[in-house]
Amino acid sequence: HNKQEALVIKYQNLREGSAEALMVKMADRLDNLRTFVVKKGGTTLAEKIKETEGIFLPIFERARTKYPVEAEYMINQIKARIEWLKGNPPAEVVV
Repeated sequence: HNKQEALVIKYQNLREGSAEALMVKMADRLDNLRTFVVKKGGTTLAEKIKETEGIFLPIFERARTKYPVEAEYMINQIKARIEWLKGNPPAEVVV
């Protein structure tokens, strides 16, 4: 598979995943946003935010049916972190 096909499969698997899997993915995405560093040639902050807002957050909404309080908290934490990052973009780190 090429990179685009792999992403399509990744997103489809997430859409079909359990509410528990979505909760884990939300925690993972929040951690990724909290520890994000800009690496030369890596994913840009704009790409990470676009993916989170455009793809992951709509999918994460489904977890509200089984875990309304927890999903609400996680979604709000992710949105708050994105807003913080937009105002405080990290500098590029050489690794």
